[in-house]
Amino acid sequence: MSITAFPNGISSFGVPVLGAGGGIPSTTGTYIFVSSTTGSDSNSGLDDNRAVATLAQGITLSTASVGDVIIVMPGHAETISTTLTPKAGTTIVGLGNGRNRPVFTASTGAIDTFTISAANVTLSNIVIVGAASGVTALVECSSNDLLLSGVELAGGVAPTTLVTFSNAGATRPVLENCIVRAAAGTAVIIAAEVTGACCQDMRITNMYIHGSSVRDIDTAVIQSSKANCTGLIVNGLYVVGVVGGDNPAGVFDFNSSTGAVDGMLTGVRFGFDAAVTFTEAMDLGGMLSVENYGTDIVSAKGTAWPATTAS
Repeated sequence: MSITAFPNGISSFGVPVLGAGGGIPSTTGTYIFVSSTTGSDSNSGLDDNRAVATLAQGITLSTASVGDVIIVMPGHAETISTTLTPKAGTTIVGLGNGRNRPVFTASTGAIDTFTISAANVTLSNIVIVGAASGVTALVECSSNDLLLSGVELAGGVAPTTLVTFSNAGATRPVLENCIVRAAAGTAVIIAAEVTGACCQDMRITNMYIHGSSVRDIDTAVIQSSKANCTGLIVNGLYVVGVVGGDNPAGVFDFNSSTGAVDGMLTGVRFGFDAAVTFTEAMDLGGMLSVENYGTDIVSAKGTAWPATTAS
């Protein structure tokens, strides 16, 4: 398949011109094309007519820290049995809209679908699905400056925690314009799991999280049970499907007794599936709260929280 009528494609200042459906950054590095429908891992990957078939091969062909961009073509669908580990400074960008975006589905247990162990990695406009019962995370990050942009995270049979930060050096992550669809049994959406300065200066903006049915988010949306997660900014977070009732989940579980957390929450909107005392369901640590609202009744308007008004 040729994207254009030109045998070598069209480029502008070295950037492939592929039309709508994905934001491809300019780079002095190499563009590598991936397509499960037209590619072969014996190809060079250097244009859409010579695309490789798997993202793993695209990663193999990339070079760390030179700005390489891996372009995953519309309609790409891949089953992952070995964790994908992008190299430092690389961007993986999917083309297409809606369900025409590239989809990566974990098919076997005891793996993370994506392991981000190198700095300055970007994942953009792709769908990551959990399907196997032993999968440990959809994205596991242990390095600095991860960017998830326009990524859809779809929990399945597993994992119970979708995004994990598992190293004290995993600082300055950014999650923007992402969608999370939690399946039954999802415990935590985003978790800082280690003792130490993890997730410092994290930024979450314009993120939508939805449980596929009631009681899908069982423990917390964002949890930092051990880490000193300082400088956190959440601006625009919409959450539906948090467990209420006698054993409520926490939209935020920062467990201030074991780790220092500070920053600001603003523009947060959330809904519990049953009556809940918001004080029990929120552990804000040292976070400031500005214009945030929640409800635990379908027909009731949101209530500002915390209830205390600034002087």
